[in-house]
Amino acid sequence: MAELLNIVSSYALTNVSPNEVGALIDQMIEKSKDNAEEISELTLECTSLLTSAQNKSNALSSQGIFKRLVGEVTGKNKKLQNAILNDNTNALYAAQTVINKVMLECTNNRTLLVAVNDRVSDLYLELKENQNDVLAQVAMMRKGFVAFYQEFLKENEKQLRKIDKLERYQNSICQKCGYDLISWQRMCPNCGYIHPMKTENSSKETKEILSKLSKVLTDDTSSSDIIWDVTAMKTDAVIRKVKLLAELGKLPAYPQELVKDIATLMDKCREAEFQIAVVGVMKAGKSFLMNALIGAEIASVEVNPETAALTKFRSSNGFYVKIKFHNAEQWSKLKTSALESERSIDASENRDSFAARLKHPKLKEMEAKLIGKEKVVKCKTIEELREHVRKYTSSKSIAHILVSEIEVGIDKSIFNMPPEVVFVDTPGLKDPVPYRSDITKDYIKKANAVLVALKPGPFTAEGIEIATTVLDLTDKSKAIIVGTQSDLNSNKDREKYVLNWEELLVESKRYKDQRDVNSRIVLTSAKMELLLNKWNSLTPEQQLDDSIVDSVFNIDDYNDLESYVKKMLGVTRIDLSNLSPEQIKTVSDSTGISALKRKLETTLIANYRKLMVADIVELYKRCRDQIIEVSNNTIKNGEKKIASSKLSTENLQAEIEKAKRSRADIVAQTRSLKEEAETLIRQVKDDIASVSKKLSK
Repeated sequence: MAELLNIVSSYALTNVSPNEVGALIDQMIEKSKDNAEEISELTLECTSLLTSAQNKSNALSSQGIFKRLVGEVTGKNKKLQNAILNDNTNALYAAQTVINKVMLECTNNRTLLVAVNDRVSDLYLELKENQNDVLAQVAMMRKGFVAFYQEFLKENEKQLRKIDKLERYQNSICQKCGYDLISWQRMCPNCGYIHPMKTENSSKETKEILSKLSKVLTDDTSSSDIIWDVTAMKTDAVIRKVKLLAELGKLPAYPQELVKDIATLMDKCREAEFQIAVVGVMKAGKSFLMNALIGAEIASVEVNPETAALTKFRSSNGFYVKIKFHNAEQWSKLKTSALESERSIDASENRDSFAARLKHPKLKEMEAKLIGKEKVVKCKTIEELREHVRKYTSSKSIAHILVSEIEVGIDKSIFNMPPEVVFVDTPGLKDPVPYRSDITKDYIKKANAVLVALKPGPFTAEGIEIATTVLDLTDKSKAIIVGTQSDLNSNKDREKYVLNWEELLVESKRYKDQRDVNSRIVLTSAKMELLLNKWNSLTPEQQLDDSIVDSVFNIDDYNDLESYVKKMLGVTRIDLSNLSPEQIKTVSDSTGISALKRKLETTLIANYRKLMVADIVELYKRCRDQIIEVSNNTIKNGEKKIASSKLSTENLQAEIEKAKRSRADIVAQTRSLKEEAETLIRQVKDDIASVSKKLSK
């Protein structure tokens, strides 16, 4: 028999956890798990005993009289009855034991159920109490949340007011530098700060443009190549930003003239060159004048009048020639301009014209090699220098057509000038190819001083046009009017044409009075100065050697020099080899070149650096005023467009409202007509019915 089930009392479960209850139940089940087997064994035993007793009882009752007598005599039947009784007793005991076990199991189960129920009730009560506590805590938390939320709403309202105030403040004040802003400005024009609150909803393209603008404004780097002057460095930094801003903003009213002025200003800041341009009509003797100022025959006096090259002359250590060829854009513009000008002229009469030279068989090959290139040639002697200058400027060389600019470095022993001072021989202003005339005009604006070379004699229409054009393109205080070839006229004739110049320039309002003009005029004879220098370069022995003189002078030049010396000294006969120093000085002074050099030295070259800076400042002011004007015009045009747009919108809205009212009126009229029609129909029907009645009677 298995161990009886032990029941744990309910009071013992009160203070234990559900896990402990489960463990005790599992323990009791383990102990009583064999009860079912015992009950089964007892049941089988009871059944077996009852079956044995039944069999024995059947055997006893089935005996006949004889067997019963024999059995009683022998006592066999008595044994059978005892066995039956014993089996029944044992079966009864087994049955009682089974019943006892079953009852005991039921009692144990009931007690277990009661214990479990008690514990469940205890747990439910505990849970109920805990639930009440939780509900109380939830209620407290809810009250706390409500109070917190109310406080949050109040604080949030305060913060919103602060944010609104901050936004209004940020719309009017730059948070980085405190600069006063216009409400629509998303970037500070003073420091370049981009305001995030104003740009958070801007497009990607707008943000990129603002970023570029900010970089331009905050770029404080100066050009490393501008070291000659602080003003030039600062001006370049400012104007570079303005140029980038104008290009980035794509100003619609940004005039081409302003573009050129800005480019000129930046060039002046960077190049550190004091440029003295020599300008004049063709065949006015500009190259002779240039050579006389240099003190040596370097500039080619047979320059093709069709050339577009600028030739610069500057002092240097040694001799060199720097050749810059046209870039692709310049070359294309030059050819187009030449071909357009050629259409108005009979090509057969202009075989030497620029357009005709463009058809040279070697030009295509040279284009491929030279366009966009730059070449520097160092020379050992002045003769070698002269040869290379003529190669790229003379009409005898096809290469000169491709040249944009030539810089000639002349040794200080011959041309002693500050390294920044540059003399520039320009193409003619009346060039038949407009592109080249434009080059000269642009250069006149750029130059720090201008020498206007005019032919001797009263002003021609061409002469007055050249003079007034130059004076309009530059500051009149920077211009010197140089009368060339004065040796061709007498003193009386020179006085006449100078007076003519003075009167016409005052009449054209280029100068206030004749004294003002006269102070700007210098008469020269550059060719005579050069011939005299050439003669003086010969030693006394060489001057007496006719073969040497013939190799240096052609007969016309020698005769011209001799005639000029006689005229200036007032003699009828003269031996050039016997000229005294005083006579040489008198003749040299009469050419006017020394006077021109002194004028250039005292008024320009001596103060060239100050004048360069003054030019930069003046041009900067002009550019600034133009930029301000362009900007103001752009703003005004923008405001006009906005106002026009608003007006158009208002007019459109008014038209829409008018159309709506008209439609409403039409609908109302239609409705009224419909009602009147229906009334009329009803009246007609009534009249018809009334007539029908009368007829039926």
